[in-house]
Amino acid sequence: MNMRLGLAMVMAALCAGCAGVSVQTIQRMGRAGDTEALLRVYAEAESDEVRLAVIEALSLHPADAAARDLLRREAAGAARADVRRVAMRALSGDLAAEATVVLIGGLADPFPEVREIARQTLSARGREAQPSLLGAAQQNPNPWVREAALRLALAAARRNADLRADAERAALEALRDESARVRAAAVEELERLAYPAARAPLNDMRFSDPDESVRALAERAVARLPRTEDSLPLLAVLPFRETGGTPPPGSRRLGEELAEYLTARLAAAGTCRVVDRSRMQEALAELQRAGIALYDGDAPNAPELGRFHLARQLVYGSLQRRGSAITLIVSRMDVSTLEIVPGSAVTVSGFVEDLEALQDELVRRFLATFR
Repeated sequence: MNMRLGLAMVMAALCAGCAGVSVQTIQRMGRAGDTEALLRVYAEAESDEVRLAVIEALSLHPADAAARDLLRREAAGAARADVRRVAMRALSGDLAAEATVVLIGGLADPFPEVREIARQTLSARGREAQPSLLGAAQQNPNPWVREAALRLALAAARRNADLRADAERAALEALRDESARVRAAAVEELERLAYPAARAPLNDMRFSDPDESVRALAERAVARLPRTEDSLPLLAVLPFRETGGTPPPGSRRLGEELAEYLTARLAAAGTCRVVDRSRMQEALAELQRAGIALYDGDAPNAPELGRFHLARQLVYGSLQRRGSAITLIVSRMDVSTLEIVPGSAVTVSGFVEDLEALQDELVRRFLATFR
C-alpha cells in the first residue's frame, strides 16, 4: 500500500466518526491539502473546537473553491463570534471580490475583534479594495459600514495620491449622509486630508448640521484646514438699502449694522477675503463728497465703486420693513461683468422681533452659496 493511499484510508476512517477527530489530525489534513476530507469533518463536527481547527486548516488553501465558499459563509454568518473571527482572518488569503464584500459586511459585526480583523484585512488590500470601499461608503444601508468604509477609503487616499480625487468626492458626499456618525467621519477625514475645497461645506455645517457634535467637529476642521488666500474671492460688503419704516432719531441705520455683522461673519468663515471696513468707509465717504449715489436703483453703483479697485465682488442687499414684518435680501455682484454671481441671492423674511435670528439665518444661507 503506498503512502498516499494509506493517508486517504486513514482520513476516510477518521471522517466516519468526525466527532472524535483531534485538532492535531485536522492540522495534518490541512498540511496534506486534503480539503475534501476537511469539509466532511466540518459538516459532521459536533464541537466548535473542531470547526475552528478546520477553518484554520482550510485557510492554508485559498485556491480551493469549496474551501473559499465555506470560509466566506462562516465569516459572514456563523452564529458564534469566535468562528466568525477565525473565518474572517482566514479571508486574508482570499483576494476575490466576493471575499471583499464579506469583509466589508464584517465592519458592522457586533463583536469588536471581528470588526477589527475585517478592518485590518481590508486596509492591507490597499487600492484593490478601494472601489468596493467607496461603493459601501455611499450605498451600504448600515451606517457603521458606511463610516468604516469611508475611513478606510480616505486612509488609502492619504497613502496613494492617485486615489485622492475619488475619495475626496466620496467624503464631500458623505457630509450630507443621514447618519451623524458618517457625517462626523467625513468631517474628520477631510480635515486629515487637508482638503482646502472642503472649507465651504464644512463652514456651512458649523451652523447648519442638526447634530451638535458634528457642528463642533466642523468648527475645528475649518480652523485647521490650510488656507489658500489667493484662490478666495475678495469681497466688499456695502451697507444694505432700507425701505419702509423710519429709524429712531440718533440711531444708527440698521442697514449699516447688518453690513458690519455680515462683514465680521464672512471674515471669520474663511470662505472669502473681505475688504477692511475702514477702507470701505473711505471709499463711501469719497463717493458722498462727489455726490455719487451708492445705489443705482436696486443695484450697487458698480462702475463708480470699481474705480477704487476694492474687490472682485460686491456684497449688497436690502432691508425691507412693512409694519412688524421684515425681509432681508443679499446678493453678490461680479464687478468685472456687473452680473449677479449665480446662486448667490438669499432672501429671508420674518418679524422685527426676530431680527437676530433672521440675521443668523441670512448669513448661514449666504455662506452656503460659496460652495
